[in-house]
Amino acid sequence: MAQDGIPLAAATGTLTRTPLGHLVVYMLRRRLEGSIVLQGTVGDEHVVYFRAGAPALVKTDFVVPSMGEIALSLGFIDQKMHDETLQAVGRSGILHLELLRSVARLSIEQFEACLKEHVFQSMLALFRSLPASASYAFHPEVNLASTQEDDSGMPVDPYPLLWRAACTANIDSEIEATLGRLEKATVELPADAVVDDFAFGRKELLAVELLRGKASSLEALIGTGALDELQWKRVVYVLLITRNLLVGGLGRPSLSPPANPLRSQAPKRAAEPEGLVRISGSLYEAAKDMGNPAFVTAPKPVADGLSEAAARAAVTSRPPPEPRTLPPAMHGVTSRPPPLVLTSVPPPESRPRYLYFAFAAALAPLLLSLGETDSVERRLAETVRRHPELAQRLAQPGLPRAELLGALPDGRILGAHLAWDSHAHWLYAALAAMVFLGVIVALFDRGTARLGDIAKAGVFTGTAGIALLLVVQSIATATSAVWVSPGGGLGVLFYLVKFIGYSYRSALDPDNGMLLSFLGFTFGVGLCEELIKALPLLWHYRREGTLDWRGATVVGLGSGAAFGVVEGIFYSADHYNGVQGAGMYLVRFVSCVGLHAIWSASVGLAIEARQDLLHGVRGSHVWAANVLRLIAVPMLLHGLYDTLLKRGMDGAALVAALFSFGWLAWLIERSRQQNASVDMRRA
Repeated sequence: MAQDGIPLAAATGTLTRTPLGHLVVYMLRRRLEGSIVLQGTVGDEHVVYFRAGAPALVKTDFVVPSMGEIALSLGFIDQKMHDETLQAVGRSGILHLELLRSVARLSIEQFEACLKEHVFQSMLALFRSLPASASYAFHPEVNLASTQEDDSGMPVDPYPLLWRAACTANIDSEIEATLGRLEKATVELPADAVVDDFAFGRKELLAVELLRGKASSLEALIGTGALDELQWKRVVYVLLITRNLLVGGLGRPSLSPPANPLRSQAPKRAAEPEGLVRISGSLYEAAKDMGNPAFVTAPKPVADGLSEAAARAAVTSRPPPEPRTLPPAMHGVTSRPPPLVLTSVPPPESRPRYLYFAFAAALAPLLLSLGETDSVERRLAETVRRHPELAQRLAQPGLPRAELLGALPDGRILGAHLAWDSHAHWLYAALAAMVFLGVIVALFDRGTARLGDIAKAGVFTGTAGIALLLVVQSIATATSAVWVSPGGGLGVLFYLVKFIGYSYRSALDPDNGMLLSFLGFTFGVGLCEELIKALPLLWHYRREGTLDWRGATVVGLGSGAAFGVVEGIFYSADHYNGVQGAGMYLVRFVSCVGLHAIWSASVGLAIEARQDLLHGVRGSHVWAANVLRLIAVPMLLHGLYDTLLKRGMDGAALVAALFSFGWLAWLIERSRQQNASVDMRRA
């Protein structure tokens, strides 16, 4: 589309190489927002608008049930009401569903159920009628399916849609092609997988249990007789493309992504699983760590041929008029099982809701340090008074720190906790790392994050992340007096590094006032350190995106804590040993580590909530601006905290630290509220 105001397509391809079902899964996994424009072979054009990765609005020329037919089939209106309002629509020009909402007094739930069912049936029409030779173009962050200014659609669950399409949309050739890439490989359903979102029938649910925790070939599964051959292939197909099966010899996928269908790359092998992605409305979570659920049927039956969302609304709404049969266009699978209720899945909150508030206790050493009056200067003066022979040596200008402290009794000034050449701070660092890992696991629900995810983020940040930060700082220092005029991206990078170097110098210059110090600490220390700590999460959500908000929180905490621990090692060796008392080590390895964890967890929650800022972005400068937006608040709080400490305003710095924890708590509670519907389904 080359119309004014419509962005160019970010990706194009054909359904021959990337079938529609694979596109739907890709959009879901990345939570992408935007429109996929589909071109048929006879000049027909169709548009699907995705919101947070789910199809929310469809504009198509194919025949789909009207809104009135959908309301009738759901039992919200009777035939008489349908016919009378349909005639009124012809006279008034009002949308049929809007008229039904006012005349038939449809509830909000019924109204939304009709919208969702219309999207569901429209998507099925695309699956049924689009030829494999049809082309697609993805336009990010734009709604091309809307005919009204405020029409943002109603997202539907892609999982039952994919299952229905596999059963009714004549895509068996696509299924055969995908399963053909398995060859003789075995497939296995992880023991912790949850499959209730697919709306499988009873026979399919029982058959799927044969896959749970046991690797089997497709041929062996067909031989069990639990399902006929075609139905087995359909079940394995939808589990495979949604990455819910372990493929023999491959196991769970690593952080490397699958082939990107939005770049028209044909997959080289069957998709590998990475944990079940759950959806409720427009909210998702992965269910890697959920236990093996026991299923029981609920008492209310689900209407034949309808999507799960519509069926739930149908059975919970006011008593319907005389039941009606479905119009022919809406008949699908011959039967639908009752909705499934998880009875043994533990609720996501396995601990008291506000238990994580105890993490604020990490700031206690910082609070206690406010009452200290024993300064380094006074203790150094007392040391010289007791050892007057040191006065002449200490007066020598430019004396290296090692020689200065090495000349002192026991290698330390009076009241110092460790000698200047001590390595005990390494023990403190190891202890802090273990304690913080235990505290994070004890106080915070891990959601979809595994313990290994937290550990890997911490190891990366504490090693490669710190090394990268040191490299950037070294380059910034080395180029402080260098002025060149490189062009293009290299020039932008060169002056960005110089700006960071200038920010560091502004932050540390004792002659600079409050404003320059704040800007220096924010755009030097705050920017670099928060970005380094965010790298594991940026990498994950750019390529995978399986962590829910709880997982993003604990991985952020782990990354930040690791950074704080390693920073404590550097500070101890370069500034504390031989000089500072025990209280400073407590502040450094407890309060400062906790603060770094708080800031990076806040960044993690921001990234999880706005993953769309990392995808479908044209231009590295736009992507960089989006990343800056995601880390902005912790970066500012970090800069403010350091500035206040530099100015000797320790009490105000404590307030900034407490505000930082308050900001994290607000983000946690906001995420909890926004994902409440998902949690209810797991409870």
